[in-house]
Amino acid sequence: MDGPPPTDNVHPSRDGGEPRRGESGSASRVPRTAPVDSRDQLLTRRRAAQRTWRSACECAERASRYLHEALTAPHSPAAATARERLEHAQRGEQQARAFYYRVAEETGALLGGLERTDVRTV
Repeated sequence: MDGPPPTDNVHPSRDGGEPRRGESGSASRVPRTAPVDSRDQLLTRRRAAQRTWRSACECAERASRYLHEALTAPHSPAAATARERLEHAQRGEQQARAFYYRVAEETGALLGGLERTDVRTV
């Protein structure tokens, strides 16, 4: 499976309003959940979400290998269990990916705000 993409794919809209995601251009509101203390905290949060996604990808890969091994007897209980594990792992990977994208979008917007604030104070 492909690993998570780079973390710098969130761009502000052309009119300076809400950020938009990559190529799609779909705008979404970025909620401010807590006061931002530092750039390092935001990067740590983003990296943690990325590690979670990578871990979920690895879990899905292991489940896929297990299914492949279990398919030597396709109608066995082991094959059914392996299919269930793979489906569960794939759902986990999808949730982790969605979470990572939300965190990347939010932290990108907050980092942009920090940069604008830093430029104004210099």
